Amino acid sequence: MLKRIVALALCMISVLALIPAVSSANTLSGWTSKVDYDNTDPNKYSIEIDLKNQIITVYQGKIGGTIVLQSLCTTGDSKHQTGAGTYKLGDMKERFGYFVAFGQYAQYWSQVVRGIYIHSVMYNSTKLSSMSRTAYRKLGQAVSHGCVRVLPHVAQFIYYNCPPGTTCVITRKKAANPTLVKSLKAAIPAYSDYEQPADNHADSPEIPGVIKYDNVPLRTGFSKSKDTTVATLSKGTNVMLLQLASDWCKVRTESGKLGYVKTEYILAYPDSTVSVTTAYTASKKTYVYKSMSTSSAKLTTIPSGAQVSVQSNPKKGWWYGSYNGVTGYIFPATAKLVKKSGAGLITYRLSGGYLSSPRWSRSLRKGEMKGEIVGVYSPEELAKLSSDELHQIIVRDLYEDAYESQEIKPIAYKGEKLAEGLESTLFTCPCCKSIGTLHTHDDIIECSCGYRAKYDEYGYIVEADGSRKTIKALDRWQYNLLREQVKDMAGGTEALLFQDANISLRKIGPDHELVSEEMGTLYGYCDRLVFANDNASYSFGFDILSGLSIFGNNKMVLNYKEGELKHYEMHGPFSYSALKYL
Repeated sequence: MLKRIVALALCMISVLALIPAVSSANTLSGWTSKVDYDNTDPNKYSIEIDLKNQIITVYQGKIGGTIVLQSLCTTGDSKHQTGAGTYKLGDMKERFGYFVAFGQYAQYWSQVVRGIYIHSVMYNSTKLSSMSRTAYRKLGQAVSHGCVRVLPHVAQFIYYNCPPGTTCVITRKKAANPTLVKSLKAAIPAYSDYEQPADNHADSPEIPGVIKYDNVPLRTGFSKSKDTTVATLSKGTNVMLLQLASDWCKVRTESGKLGYVKTEYILAYPDSTVSVTTAYTASKKTYVYKSMSTSSAKLTTIPSGAQVSVQSNPKKGWWYGSYNGVTGYIFPATAKLVKKSGAGLITYRLSGGYLSSPRWSRSLRKGEMKGEIVGVYSPEELAKLSSDELHQIIVRDLYEDAYESQEIKPIAYKGEKLAEGLESTLFTCPCCKSIGTLHTHDDIIECSCGYRAKYDEYGYIVEADGSRKTIKALDRWQYNLLREQVKDMAGGTEALLFQDANISLRKIGPDHELVSEEMGTLYGYCDRLVFANDNASYSFGFDILSGLSIFGNNKMVLNYKEGELKHYEMHGPFSYSALKYL
């Protein structure tokens, strides 16, 4: 008798994954940190670190070639000496990381060998204004714990241009050169005058993973004898991979603990950021729960066939997301259902949907849209997997990134007025960085500052200089920029971030009926939303909002707790972007 095979009819459609690629740079595949490199050739540059004079030099090509960059640095003190030798840069990098052992931050980590990195001087927080005065002023002195500290713009160049495999020579054999040291010291501006380097690269994606075994140590570093174990992880523990290599990874647990774990103890797919935002269609009636337990409070009911915006949360097969403005945990339990059935599994992925019908677009495009069987798994294979492992496989198999596919096999999606509506997703001008100033017509997106670009048939933004950018990269960039603006305004609650006119505020009754509607202007502050017109003003503080979600790009749903739970909807014109308020 033929064994039954369950065809997994999940209606999960992976929405555009926000993996950065602002330029045409490449992200390396495999167990290596995901960096939006400007250069991926390890032979293009080489690095020399002079321990005698505390100087770092980047050469074009081999050591001794044309000097591209040279500056003072800080290496290890007498107790933590930076080891001399010839190395190849490792795979572990981090854009803005926290020192687990020392309690400070640094930008642009590039691994030299094991726990020795080239990175910026330290920061006391992730705010750029918190750069350590002491570390800055001690450039040129050997006072570090072994790493090589440099000015942020130097660390940035190495981070984006010196990939794994780049030669790095650390030497003690240089003669003393006080003249060069004095010259490089004079070139460093006063602390208050140093300008932090601009960075239009998007942040590296964090890769979700699951611990495969019990009693896995989470350490402050790579050494069992010298470093401290900060936690012992159990099988099934969810982690986010911040730095990747084939031997070790730097991870963050769900509780926020940071440390290093051997890669062999982690189940992850380094080239699939499976925790993308996803649309999940309920196959039967289910609920939004207050916590990851079916015994917790049911916040709202999700009817069969309803679509829910969710993010992957591998713990016990749960998802985190919202339905009708109610945010909480959803338990699709597909993996457990498959295992309990004793059947096999077929996973089926759809591709081409985003570029043929972007959510922001006013029109459909003609182009290839197809489905394919990704995996066929026998009952015997599934029996060897835990529910969490099977869940990871399902999400991995269904993952689809439109732009990754376009890089491999470009497909044209033809139509008219291809760019119209794009300003409802891209709300920040890439040139002047103003919010709400972009406008579209036909295939063109432009700003009053003079910025002008074309949306082509392959889904790229083609700028005046011919460079191509992806919507996902620009979207990540604008959110990073907005996040930094909000951080800089911390405590300044009266600072207005943005505003939109011609917004309809609708109060919704308990039976989803329309109670009232009025037109006005919506204002976004760091701590609240304000809707106002000539007759009234309403303030929605984030501290008492129980839910905020976006449907499409121009409809916002708020659940507001003030005595009793109140429901509001805000609608705007098609070109208005509600996404920036989320």
